[in-house]
Amino acid sequence: MGNCASAHRNRFSASPDDIAVEMSSTQAAKEPPLCMIHGLMGCTMRKTGALAFIPVRAALGLPTPSLALPTKWEADVQASDGAVIGEPLTQIGCCGCVLHDQYGEFMEAFAKRRQDHFSYDWRRELGESAKRLEEHLEAMVKKYDAPVQCVAHSMGCMLLLAVMHRRPELIHSAIFAGGTFAGGIGYHFLLARGERIGLNGTLVAPETVATWPCAYATASPVGDPLLIGDDGTPHWQVLDKAKLKKGEAASIEIDFYDIETWERLGLGVFGHGEKPSDEMRAHVATALRLGKQFQREMRAVRHDPRDYPPCATLIGHGYQGEDFFLWDAEACTMKEVWRGDGLYVHKSSGPPPLEGAPPPCETDGLLPYFCSTLPPGVPHSKHRARHNGPAQKCGHMDLIDEVEQIDEILQELTAEASQRNKGMAKLPSTLKRHHTALTSLVSLTRRGGRQRASLLRNSIM
Repeated sequence: MGNCASAHRNRFSASPDDIAVEMSSTQAAKEPPLCMIHGLMGCTMRKTGALAFIPVRAALGLPTPSLALPTKWEADVQASDGAVIGEPLTQIGCCGCVLHDQYGEFMEAFAKRRQDHFSYDWRRELGESAKRLEEHLEAMVKKYDAPVQCVAHSMGCMLLLAVMHRRPELIHSAIFAGGTFAGGIGYHFLLARGERIGLNGTLVAPETVATWPCAYATASPVGDPLLIGDDGTPHWQVLDKAKLKKGEAASIEIDFYDIETWERLGLGVFGHGEKPSDEMRAHVATALRLGKQFQREMRAVRHDPRDYPPCATLIGHGYQGEDFFLWDAEACTMKEVWRGDGLYVHKSSGPPPLEGAPPPCETDGLLPYFCSTLPPGVPHSKHRARHNGPAQKCGHMDLIDEVEQIDEILQELTAEASQRNKGMAKLPSTLKRHHTALTSLVSLTRRGGRQRASLLRNSIM
């Protein structure tokens, strides 16, 4: 990631100064305040005074503080490990070499804007983090006496959408870059195998990830309408490996929010070998229940689409990936890429697709295109990232580096918000007082969008 971010600067700007959005101090004061909401593992963290994430020691394979959270809960609030949350990740380097650069380019580009970026403990329960974001935006509105322009990335998009449903008046406009609105199998593979950080394979080990409630809150619920196309065809599915081997694409329904399903199929900690403790089982059950509750919050689309501020999505489409995963019933294991027994998932550089398998789908290198589209009922413009794809070696994590394109979209959203305000200003005072009621009556005639939004709201019981 660090090398890609560094190369990204060299490709798309002549010098670091060229990245900065051209803006005088007077212009900056007229712009709405800006808030960036990072994604998973998107900010620094300290424990007992030592840097826990992301220390250079981790990249070098040296011992680091544990990122595991306590598995005890009280009144649906997880115990704290005392971690102190820092700023969004920028450059991390050693001996003049940039090892990681996540949000440095974005923060440098918009440094002249009035801004208070939101950092949160990305390990914890997403409903808790969304409430903290709501409080953060409330404080910004009070501080600047204006609603906030938001740019969210990856998992941060989920938090922003949940808050927007509840409190749209806090938000001037918003860009959702690489959102995970239809999460599919969620963080299944992160729970199953963890993630290496440089030479370190223990910092984000499966046993550690199992203590993070966020890992249980991103999968799509059963019957998720966001996974079904307008023509009724599924965007994404889990297929039975044995049947696909015989040429039959048989879909398997997995309830990722049911603890008994996790135990039966050996998902997460139930597939690590030893039987988890009663406390760990209770932790997973609580995290799943709250995760499903958060999915409801994220899909609580307002009845009147005019309630929402101007919104846009920035989506990557430069990769081709599978739109299905294979479930190996014999091994009780999910297969992300299966290259045995003549079975292959779709890769642009891979072998020909298996007859009878679904066609490949566009992805940003991690998430399918359809996953990052806002739910029906939330009006928004769609923008394809200009530099996403294998040729540029830029994927999901680099969407936030599209600073020139993001600036253009922010300007469009600002103009749209301004037009809305002018329209309101022209209304007589009596109509202003009853504007919400009037627009609600008008929206009753827009049946199509409301029906899909209603389906979305009622899809998770």
